[in-house]
Amino acid sequence: MRNLNKHEKEAKEIAEKLQEFMVNANQIYENNKLLSRSNYGESLIEAHRDVNAFIVSIINKMDKPSDNVTESESKRLAVIASFIQGIDITERAISEGVYIQAFALVRQELETIAALEEIVLNKRKDQKTPNVKHVKWELAKVYGSLSGMAHVSDESLYLPLFSVGANGDAIPASIHPIYDESISKQLYALHVALLIQLASSLEKLYVDMYNKKLTNIEYYIINEATEFLEKSGYIELKKD
Repeated sequence: MRNLNKHEKEAKEIAEKLQEFMVNANQIYENNKLLSRSNYGESLIEAHRDVNAFIVSIINKMDKPSDNVTESESKRLAVIASFIQGIDITERAISEGVYIQAFALVRQELETIAALEEIVLNKRKDQKTPNVKHVKWELAKVYGSLSGMAHVSDESLYLPLFSVGANGDAIPASIHPIYDESISKQLYALHVALLIQLASSLEKLYVDMYNKKLTNIEYYIINEATEFLEKSGYIELKKD
């Protein structure tokens, strides 16, 4: 009976410590989100919101069945759906400061856009990683850094994200995410740029499947967001 009481007490203490850890973690996540949103600036946040609204608008239009859907259109629709399902979790990972996971998610977004381009060009090869050279705005240049972080293969990139000052015998690495102003904004802007490219792919798919054009306001939304990113230096037009 004594051993049972001891185990119950230990289990209770572990549960209480876990609860305390989760409360502290949630507070840190919320604080990082506040810092991130303040750092992004209203214009970048607005671009993110507008592009999401554009995507929802087109998806609602595609609710009606289309006749004679081609194999290419079916593949594009599935790939686009995979991207859309991850939009929220990617934005949260960036804003909450979970940067290693955020780098992996944004890298996947970049590969998804590359896959869409390959399908359109009839160059997609099954079971092969998409070639990011097909992605516009010179975004392929960041693929190496995204991979280095996602695979934790480049210590010069990922170690600083966890480093804290040594304090006695304390381990000089943080178990909680540490907010980084530069990484936060760069990743968020890249995420928005990839969202715009997804929106462009979705627009092309909509036209192909339904033989209809967008409304003027839909064109305006996507053009405004693109122009903002270009003028702000977040994206670079690919030189022919």
